[in-house]
Amino acid sequence: MGWLEPLLSHVKSDRRNVAIPVIDIINQDSFALQPSPLVRGGFNWGLFYRWDPVYLRENDSFTAPIK
Repeated sequence: MGWLEPLLSHVKSDRRNVAIPVIDIINQDSFALQPSPLVRGGFNWGLFYRWDPVYLRENDSFTAPIK
């Protein structure tokens, strides 16, 4: 509990922000749960959805907003 308020505070501070959860990976053969790498999704010019890696600097946080 208490996870929604921090998530929505970023949206409240700037309505152009979008809050998206991290989606973990479920192996299709064994159903084993694997943590998701830090990625952001987006469309390329061919309108195909893809995941791009996000590289953190030493002082960044996994929960910090991503441009």
